[in-house]
Amino acid sequence: MSVKLHASARNHQVNQGLTDDGIILAAEFPLWVEPLDDENPQRELRLGFDDAGRLLETVVLLIAAAS
Repeated sequence: MSVKLHASARNHQVNQGLTDDGIILAAEFPLWVEPLDDENPQRELRLGFDDAGRLLETVVLLIAAAS
């Protein structure tokens, strides 16, 4: 799985001290995943911890890789 951060994911970084690596870690290794809809691309709500142990809520778009 290749994870790319959308620019809006960085809106909280300045105020909360989050890093790209921490956000990606939380998204790639979630403790809980819940589908949000059946649209294309599908969105998932994920809860996971960053590299500082903070619980993050992320929304991940599942986009099929080009063949």
